[in-house]
Amino acid sequence: LRLRGNRITAKGARALARGLARTTSLLTLDVSDNELGDAGLAFLATGHGDGLAVPSIPAEQATEDVPAGLASNSSLTALLSSNNRFGSEALQQLAKGLLSQNHISTLDLGVNPFGSSAQGTSGEAKERSPVSILAFGD
Repeated sequence: LRLRGNRITAKGARALARGLARTTSLLTLDVSDNELGDAGLAFLATGHGDGLAVPSIPAEQATEDVPAGLASNSSLTALLSSNNRFGSEALQQLAKGLLSQNHISTLDLGVNPFGSSAQGTSGEAKERSPVSILAFGD
């Protein structure tokens, strides 16, 4: 599913997380060049905003669990998510989602300003999941 460059925000990522939990045939999700931010990736990875501020979603809904996105999807093998303004919080959420399942083999995180803690988090995810990180960081 190619959703590249559609200005998808955290609110849209929350809706995508619901769909990811229900689909059994989607192999590739390309959400590159959007505006997901840390909260958007948290929704995609774990199904909740994990307390991150989401301006377009009321606070009580941002912490409400939706079906668990990547954590509950068993068909997705590639996630392309470059250039989405992800910081270190986003990477930690993605690691949680990836460590709960082992189906994603291709992950593109290029052109995202993760920060200094990113290398340790990505190393942990890679050790415990068969992920091949294609691009990482700035």
